[in-house]
Amino acid sequence: MIWAGVFALILGACSERRQKNPEVSQQTTVETKKPVAKEARPAGPTTTELAPKVPFEGDDFRPALSKIDGKFPKKQFLDTQSCKECHAEIVSEWGDSMHSFASLSNNIYFKSFESFIKDRGEEKTRFCAGCHDPALMFDPDTKLAADTSTESAHLGIGCESCHGISKSAPAGNGSYVQMTSPIPIPVDGDDESLKKHLARVGSPALRAQNLCLSCHRGTLTPTMGHDIVLPGLDELGPWRDSAFNGNQTVRIHEVGIPQETCVSCHMPKVDGHASHRFAGGHSTFAAMIDAKDQLEAVRAQLEGAASLDIFVMDEEKLPTSISRKSERAMGFDVVIFNERVAHKFPGGAKDLRDTWVEVQVKDADGAVLATSGVEHAKTGKEDYAYILHVRLASEDGATQREHDVSHFRTPVYDHSIDPRDAAVVRYALAVPEGVKGPLQIDARLRHRRLGEKIYDALCESSKTPEGKKRTADTKKYKGVAPDPCIPQPIIDIASASASTGKATSRDGIEAWERYYRYGLGLLHHVQENIGEARVAFNKARELLDESTTADERQRAMVIQGLAKVSSRQGRTEEAVGLFEEAGKLVPDHPSTYYGIGETYMRVWKFEQASDAFEKAASLQPDARVYQRWAIALGSQQRSAEALEVAQKGLALESRNPHLLRSQMLAYRGLDVSEEWKKMASEAFDVYQRDTKAPHVRDRCSAENEVCRAERTPIGVRWLKSSR
Repeated sequence: MIWAGVFALILGACSERRQKNPEVSQQTTVETKKPVAKEARPAGPTTTELAPKVPFEGDDFRPALSKIDGKFPKKQFLDTQSCKECHAEIVSEWGDSMHSFASLSNNIYFKSFESFIKDRGEEKTRFCAGCHDPALMFDPDTKLAADTSTESAHLGIGCESCHGISKSAPAGNGSYVQMTSPIPIPVDGDDESLKKHLARVGSPALRAQNLCLSCHRGTLTPTMGHDIVLPGLDELGPWRDSAFNGNQTVRIHEVGIPQETCVSCHMPKVDGHASHRFAGGHSTFAAMIDAKDQLEAVRAQLEGAASLDIFVMDEEKLPTSISRKSERAMGFDVVIFNERVAHKFPGGAKDLRDTWVEVQVKDADGAVLATSGVEHAKTGKEDYAYILHVRLASEDGATQREHDVSHFRTPVYDHSIDPRDAAVVRYALAVPEGVKGPLQIDARLRHRRLGEKIYDALCESSKTPEGKKRTADTKKYKGVAPDPCIPQPIIDIASASASTGKATSRDGIEAWERYYRYGLGLLHHVQENIGEARVAFNKARELLDESTTADERQRAMVIQGLAKVSSRQGRTEEAVGLFEEAGKLVPDHPSTYYGIGETYMRVWKFEQASDAFEKAASLQPDARVYQRWAIALGSQQRSAEALEVAQKGLALESRNPHLLRSQMLAYRGLDVSEEWKKMASEAFDVYQRDTKAPHVRDRCSAENEVCRAERTPIGVRWLKSSR
């Protein structure tokens, strides 16, 4: 039940055929005819042999997408002691991990699980269980309930949960097939028995990225009682679209970015084996069970995961949003760059995250003038501290702070950062009379796992008779008693300092790249202020021109940044020229054509856009390219081609509402069966974007000043003077 939405969609059961689809996320596809040559493209409808692609939403364990290939072997599934006889160190690492505490022995999960099962019932709660409680879900003799008295409620993700998977898919929501065959136990000196053991517990699925993604991706759907589809936890999408996966659709990246997988990041080699601590960002639970080694593994994962930089603004050239507020104002931007997290930072259930920026401004004597985020560290209740999280709202616009999943309707804002991307946080201060300069600015990026509101609630819950019983049950089955009343550990991820009136630098990064990253962050600005990104990119270009070591790829990166600004501003010819200029420096790069395609789409030049997207797709298959290409083709009434392209995208993103819409519209322009048209239309109807989402966000803004302020990209955070 780990959810933090990116945007709201809508879902429902389209047909019995899809509900009983025998393969996870299977699509029905018949070989198509050869594409029509461009010069001979028909203006009207044509025939096609592409059957509709529609999402699969579960079978026997619906709404979980999980399957089991026989009778549930309960004893074998719960057994970790047999594994410990030969793999004691690995089992010990697992014992401290969040996989071990994925189920009801985890106070945090229990609270959310209990709330959901009360609201939605046992059947719909299989949505949670497929990934958190498979021992409860698969066992026909065990009730799926908020009951911690059984051993099954404490297994979490055990050895068999991963080493017993025969097949998995990246659809999320537990999209895997669980084996039930016995595990052959190796015999000393018998090589054949060892081979059989390894074959059973080390299937090819174990080493495929899809195994992790079958659970570390999730979508709320009407099959679990929601009115809409709400994409939530998604580590696949950002990773797949990132330079860490070799994807360069969106922009030219620097050389040398390591190619990472879930395993290479979260299961690094330790003493000759892959660590089974699965360390991520969960510092709090490691502290709750006093697992010092686990906490240190988490700390190593977090420190340096992102970086900070500070740009003090020229007092004569302050943005109007600052200069109009105070004649004696000073301003500065803090740039957060996602250095090495190959998915969104922070990841996981982003509505629960509490990673924030702390800022202190001091005068020349070291006296503190103003702060932000300092009080947040103490109480978690400081308004306008910048927190890297997603804030979700219920249908009435009320913000959700305790992860009550059944009440989620839509994200109000998203402060998480894509891989190798940047965010800009803008601060301003009305400097008091008589303050001695220069002023010193210190910033830290700090992390604790949970917002204080939900953590306080966990503490209070643990003090009740029911809470004390849960703790005793956990002690019985796990050997530890989690304490949710201890202070959460705070880990400092990054820091930076700067002074007014003095140029700043950063160790380990060249001056041009500082301004380039600044420009990347400013690209997220509101439309009327996007020109600020041009200033940053121009400065980066100027520094490259002065450098004796700059290479063509670096120049192309900066020129492409300028092209994106021109494209956003509707300066079409200029943007296309800049993209082409960057493309000459780094030939045959998909981002050149993707950028040109996006530029033409903004001015409805669909034929030019589709030609550019076609080139981009030939260099980098990507759902984002297929989505835009299908729209461009459909806008030219090239229905057969639009259908083919849309279905290529749906093979990667089966729930994408834009691709489902393109598929539906393509069928309307083609001579196909009414059944196919109906299937495509039903699929779009249930997955289309949530039309109420803007109204929900508006209600949140109208009733909550913080909600309103946080929805503004790069809004100004005025610091209150301490004097």
